[in-house]
Amino acid sequence: MNRSDRIRAIFTVVVIGLSLWFLWPTYRLATMSKEEQQRLEQTNPEKIDKLHKKALKLGLDLKGGMHLTLEVDDSQLTTEEKKDVLDRVLEIVRNRVDQFGVMEPTIQKEGTKRIIVELPGLQDPERAKRLVGQVAMLEWRLIRQQQEVAGVLRKLDDTFKRVSGDSLVEVNPVQAESLGVVPAATAGQAVPKGSQNAPAKASPAGKETPGESLFAKAKGAEGELPLNVPIETIDKNKPFSSLLSSFYRDWVVVREENVSLVNKMLARPEAQQALPKDGEFMWLDEWMNLPEGGRVKPLMLVAKDEYVSGAILVSAEPTSNPQSPTQLSVSFVFNRKGARELARFTGENVNRFTAIILDGKIKSAPVIKSKIPDGHGVIEGTFTDTEARDLAIVLRAGALPAPMFTREERTVGPSLGSDSIHRGLRAGLFGAAAVVAFMIIYYQLSGVIASLGIILAMVSLFGFYAYFGAALTLPGIAGLVLTVGMAVDANVLIYERIREELRRDKTIRSAVDAGYERAFVTILDSNLTTLVSAVALWQFGTGPIKGFATTLSIGILTSMFAACVFCRLIFDIWVSRPMKKLSI
Repeated sequence: MNRSDRIRAIFTVVVIGLSLWFLWPTYRLATMSKEEQQRLEQTNPEKIDKLHKKALKLGLDLKGGMHLTLEVDDSQLTTEEKKDVLDRVLEIVRNRVDQFGVMEPTIQKEGTKRIIVELPGLQDPERAKRLVGQVAMLEWRLIRQQQEVAGVLRKLDDTFKRVSGDSLVEVNPVQAESLGVVPAATAGQAVPKGSQNAPAKASPAGKETPGESLFAKAKGAEGELPLNVPIETIDKNKPFSSLLSSFYRDWVVVREENVSLVNKMLARPEAQQALPKDGEFMWLDEWMNLPEGGRVKPLMLVAKDEYVSGAILVSAEPTSNPQSPTQLSVSFVFNRKGARELARFTGENVNRFTAIILDGKIKSAPVIKSKIPDGHGVIEGTFTDTEARDLAIVLRAGALPAPMFTREERTVGPSLGSDSIHRGLRAGLFGAAAVVAFMIIYYQLSGVIASLGIILAMVSLFGFYAYFGAALTLPGIAGLVLTVGMAVDANVLIYERIREELRRDKTIRSAVDAGYERAFVTILDSNLTTLVSAVALWQFGTGPIKGFATTLSIGILTSMFAACVFCRLIFDIWVSRPMKKLSI
């Protein structure tokens, strides 16, 4: 095997390996029984969520669901307000749909006034319409201080200790491991050498003295997470607080592995009764990375009775920070009534943290540095251009003055989607079988090599489809069938060229080399022109057209790889040994 063949072999192995790796979650879900899925939902929901996230997605026409075309009525807005009204509505809709819990929704702008929403697998279309049509609620709410949070945690621990016979409460270390729970170390408790969860000394009131805690490595760095006061190891005496990692400022953080279990415990009736009437726990809508790997999510106790509504917000814009020109901030302005409420709220809570909440999600948690008397404020942070713009849109979204109405609504039943899958797959299999049969009959053993190339092209297409998170649609299946034909087309051009070279009395090796080299330019030209058309369809098309273009684009690349790399490698190995006649 020469150097070029070794390169082709390595490239082929890498592509096949990646394709199978990307398809593994799809295969795992397809072969998993309903009983096993239900068990994982209860014991390890993070694992099943990751499988669904990485598996091959089905579009609305295959899975069933709902299609909505929403239109914004901006007739009452000024010219300035109309500029980004669609972006603001898009943010509202995206937040609402995320709360609804639909897997892989499609939300995109169409033109200057419309938004397309596709909700695959939806079971309650009326609820979805109500949810999407609501106006977002924006609030500034006070975050309770560490001492208050600690008292609530003790009360929750006492409450859950009284509940017996519940796996969410009576958690020992062995059970914790089976549930995917990662305990933190007890302050003063012996910790194995090399543990990341070493204990930290409790800090005096008002001071932070980070010890060798989860975030000790981040100490002193910009964007640091200098946590202190680690929560205790999982045990029966502290069934709730032992699931938390540590205090950070006025809130606690929870490892990614424990977030689902903490949510379940907080949703229990006894937990709701233990919470103060004027407060509730809410999550920050972002993850924080640990220096040694893994992620945590901040959990905050926010006030219900101390807040300022975003309905009285006039505007919010990204601005440059005068003290640091390279750093962006977000400035906001309230109306006259809002200015009075903001002045009272900030004046009474200087040096306290406040939560900026949109649709029940905490988007930011800045500290109040001083009283804001004129209704003008600035949210400082290490924002990029995109982050500052997005935060400004989020802030303005709560005061959106333009109503939305449904322009178009379509519902696809699950049975219709299932029937589309069966019919589409049957058509694809029949088409592929017919092509394979023709190639084997007409080109004999060389046709078998081409058929192997078709199989590889399909496996690679589905693998990279899953990797890019694209949803397979009914037009996508049509593109899949077309890809099979295109994969064969390249081999037909090569084989006919090889036949011509053999008729000129060239050796088998020379004929194969010449056939691939002279046919490659034609194959490249034809596939590039098709790829340009597919990219144009993807860029300017929507819905089914985009699904067809996605499959066609990936299919062109995989079919070229199969014909020009994989099949060429097989031919080179085949003709490397002496032979009198080539089966073509």
